Parts: sequence; C-alpha cells; structure tokens
Amino acid sequence: MLIKSIICKVSDEKKELFSAAQEQWGELNALDGFYGQIGGWDESEACIVSLWENMKMYQSFMNESHDKIFNDNNQESTYTSCETELYQSLFDMSETPFVEALAHSSFLRIAICDVKQESEKQFLHMQETVWNPGMERAEGMMGGVVGRSLSSNRYIVLSLWKDEAAHRHYVKEIFPQLLHTANLSQQVLHIEGKQTTLVNSWAVLPVHCK
Repeated sequence: MLIKSIICKVSDEKKELFSAAQEQWGELNALDGFYGQIGGWDESEACIVSLWENMKMYQSFMNESHDKIFNDNNQESTYTSCETELYQSLFDMSETPFVEALAHSSFLRIAICDVKQESEKQFLHMQETVWNPGMERAEGMMGGVVGRSLSSNRYIVLSLWKDEAAHRHYVKEIFPQLLHTANLSQQVLHIEGKQTTLVNSWAVLPVHCK
C-alpha cells in the first residue's frame, strides 16, 4: 500500500475555506486503487493521509484526476504551505488492517521519524517487537501502519484511536515503558509528531470500509 502524507499550514481566517475545499475530494472514491483518505487539524496545520493500492494507481490519479479536483475546489488559495511525502507501507501494527480501522476511529497520531541509516533494521525490529505489541494492548487502539519514505530514511508511524481520551491514556500509562525499552533515541535523528481529531466531513472511505 502507498501512503501519502499531506501537511498544510493554514491561517485561522482561512480554516473554514480550507475545510470546505477538503470536503470536495469525494470523487476519489470512484478511482481504481483508492483505499481511503482521512484528516483533521493539529492546531494551525491540516494533517491528511491518503492511501492507495500502489504507485501505479496513485500516479494514474495524479495524471488524470488530481488537478481537476484541486483546481475546481480552489484549495491552493486556502493554505500558506503544503508538504507531501510518499511512503511504502511495511506492516500493520495490529491484527486489524489499517484500512479497515479508518471508519471506526476518531483520532489519528502521526509520527514521522528520520532514522539513522545504520539503525534502520534496529528501528524496525523495535517497532515489531516492542511498539506494535505494546500499542495493541492499549484500550481504544483501533489500528496502525508503518511505512518507509520512497526518497529517504524517513519512516511514518500512523496509529488510529477510538478517541483522544484513549490515546491520552496510552501516552500516560503505556508509552513511557515502551519508550524506555525501545531506546528510540539511539536509532532516530529527529521525530515530528502530529495529533489530530479527525474531521468526519473530510473522510473519503471506500464503500467496503463504511
């Protein structure tokens, strides 16, 4: 699965306009290879995740459909900057596939990790043996996925939660011990985290996910 992260900085006075434009992406649902799109706010940033079967399907969308939707909703005028990155999914973090969890979650945690080149194997080993089972134990953790950037040693860790309270409980009660065990600082150069309550009207979910 191909994961696209989209982080847009939006001024307070443009938030409503951006949100209205983001609601206009429903046409994605008719495209071959589209797996889902969700998003919400982390203060002044709009955080969006789009999922595709593979690069071929995604590239077909970019070549044939993206510009029309983007221009029709005039979204470019609603943000001050927009950063995107593509990741190849490596593994789900729980028994429930990430795509299946989209429709049952209201909170998204995004961790973007720049990993030392010599530590990639260790980072992934800790993700599979420490973080995944630890997070799966957390009540209200609905699903997650780990992906690697197509252009660098950057990894994305996405976790979906029943609500913000469930994630907050995990951070307080479970996260500290996992962090100590995984010794993350030895593997990672930089981590950027986003937390967002998902906006229902932004979600574009394939029929089988609803």
